[in-house]
Amino acid sequence: MRKALVVVVGAARPAVLVGHLAELSARGFDVTVVTPKRQAARFADAGVALVTIKSRKATAPEVVARIALSKPKVVEHALTADLIVAADDRALLTVWQLARVNRTAVARYGMAPALRVLDDVPRRTSAQVRRDRLRHRVRGLRRVAVTQARRVVRRGRT
Repeated sequence: MRKALVVVVGAARPAVLVGHLAELSARGFDVTVVTPKRQAARFADAGVALVTIKSRKATAPEVVARIALSKPKVVEHALTADLIVAADDRALLTVWQLARVNRTAVARYGMAPALRVLDDVPRRTSAQVRRDRLRHRVRGLRRVAVTQARRVVRRGRT
């Protein structure tokens, strides 16, 4: 089964969005919704998997992206997703950064463009998923190594 990750930060019309999520499920996608805790109740009856993130009432897109990328569960879903969708404009930066984690996934802004492209979404092989997971881990290790090297240089130890 193909996987879709939908990021929702501020849905203006949740009833329409729930209908689109049902259509994604009907077309053979395993749908996971990433949303702030305050909006999780809107999608509880949609029949999709929910991953909640902490956020304040009015959050900047940069803050939402940082919070979402710091959750291992969100990153794991992004690494295995075939389709990543930003349901609103405040989720766009988050989806862009999740698409950088999984470069083989199809990323779209809005549910209508995502539904139009469904037939063209390729199914990812397990080798592609493993490669993306490894690339993400190596990138994280490289970031840690560079940070530690900078600390050593700043302190004057060589």
